[in-house]
This record gives sequence, structure tokens and C-alpha cells, in this order.
Amino acid sequence: MDRHWYKQISGMIGNVPYVFEILIAESRHANGYFFGVNHSPTYGDYLRQSMIRAGELYGSGIEGALADIVDTDEHVVIAHLIGVGLPFLDRDKSNLSLPLEMIESISGAVWHAAKILHKEYKARLKDAAKADRDAESRRKENDVFIKTAVFEVLANAMQAATAPVQAGLERLPAPVRNVFYKVRDYMQEITEKALDYNYFSQDILIQYWQAFGRNPLIYNDHAAYFIHRIARKCCH
Repeated sequence: MDRHWYKQISGMIGNVPYVFEILIAESRHANGYFFGVNHSPTYGDYLRQSMIRAGELYGSGIEGALADIVDTDEHVVIAHLIGVGLPFLDRDKSNLSLPLEMIESISGAVWHAAKILHKEYKARLKDAAKADRDAESRRKENDVFIKTAVFEVLANAMQAATAPVQAGLERLPAPVRNVFYKVRDYMQEITEKALDYNYFSQDILIQYWQAFGRNPLIYNDHAAYFIHRIARKCCH
């Protein structure tokens, strides 16, 4: 074991004494949960129908309470209860119905053994949340930079995409995707950041049209088939 945390409690329920002990350890060899009652192993968590509430732990049974903070690939948990006349709910003697006072004492012991791991778990959540916020901030900064770059070259890109085949002829309609290719080419002179087509067509281009008006020669890609059919009909 690397690190480990152990807690033992004892008490009296009426005239019946009991002892509960729990070990949580970082281990490279034994992993998972092990439960015992009166020095014998049980088939799973014998408190699985009881709510464990203490400190910042809350869950059904010991496994449920420790689910967020115990990694069964890295930790071993051993929970052992000794008592006289313990009220089992099944013939396998693997599920107990304990008095509330005993459950509260056991909950406190579980929290005592788990609170350092729980503190580290909360720190990881905090770090992960900060990393997400930083990543979102960088993404927004990146989006603003890309949007500014696209706005800078978009007018020239539409001019290039609708350019006539010969001088003096009218400009030709062009699909959004052709404009995207021209924008991408122009942006290579400004930045190495990649431009996503969906982001361009469904976000940036719409914002550009809202700000400066829509170019009637630029049509959405799904209209290409319709225009092709009209052209064929006219020709025939």
C-alpha cells in the first residue's frame, strides 16, 4: 500500500456492543471493495439498503457513498462489522438492517477515513472546471480572431468566387462552399488557424450578411442541384 486511512469505532445499542472498522488504501495489488461481518466475508455491501450520510458523503451503502472518490483500479476498501445478534435481511447474511444510531456512527467512520480522498477529489473537480473555463476562454478568443480575419477577406473572396469567365461578362452565382475555399486561401496569408466550414457557413457568414447585407449571387449549397436542373431544362 502507498497511502492508507483507517478508522475504528465501537458502541452499544441497548445492551449489545458492536465494533466497526474501515480501511481505505491506495494499492497496486488488491483493488475494489471487501466486506465482512463477524470475521467472515459477505456477498457485497451489507449496508447497501442504508443511506450513508456524514461530512460531504451521501449515498446508498458504503459503496454508494464512496463511488465518486474511490477508484476501484487504484484503491482497496475493507469494511468490517462485529456485533451480536445483528439483524440480517436475507439468509445469505449479506444485507443488514441496522438501527439509525449505528448507521450514523458507521457513516461518521466512513467519512473520517475518506475525507482526505474527498478533499483531493474536490480539488480535481475545481482544477477540471478551471481548465474547462480556460479552454472556453481560449476558444472564444480564437473564434474572435478567426471571425475578424474572415470579415477582412470575405468581400474579396466573394468577388473571386463570382468572377466572370471573361472580362465584360456578368458575374456568376457561386455556392457558399466556393466562397469558403476562397476565404480559406486568403486567410493563409493572415493566420495558420484552421477554419471550419460549418462554423463559416452557419455562423460567421450569417453575421457578415446581417452586418453588411447579403450578396444575391451567393447561394447555399443545397440550392446547387435545383439550379443545375433549371439550367438543364432551359438548355433543352
